[in-house]
Amino acid sequence: MSTATELTTAPPLPDPADQMLAGYWEAVARGELVVQECGSCAAPQWPPRAGCGTCGLSDLGWRRVAGTGTLFTWTTVHHTTIEYYKPALPFALAAVELDDAPVRMLGRVRGVHPDQLSIDQPLTVVYESVAPGVTLPVWEPR
Repeated sequence: MSTATELTTAPPLPDPADQMLAGYWEAVARGELVVQECGSCAAPQWPPRAGCGTCGLSDLGWRRVAGTGTLFTWTTVHHTTIEYYKPALPFALAAVELDDAPVRMLGRVRGVHPDQLSIDQPLTVVYESVAPGVTLPVWEPR
């Protein structure tokens, strides 16, 4: 069992065994960014779901994407109860429009103060190890 001290050393962690997201977390652990793609109509989609949002079929897999995009919008976080993120305050949570798939992903932006962000700013994904065996994608300016 984890102690209270251990719980504050990492952010809330994803469940890599979640059936809907397992392929995504496996790719992120390899340093790859993927989106769900329909094997029938080739439509990409994010977030993942059980059926294709375009044709409705369930022939879904994962497609590797470049991990680059532009800042669509963001919000600035000034306060958090999660100890892991307190040293980074203030930071931005962003919607990033991917360059090579018509989807938007949400994520934290690091390496820049939120006041220095601008709409359509180019971003690239980087991978942050947050706990043993757990890596999260985060975004940085290119």
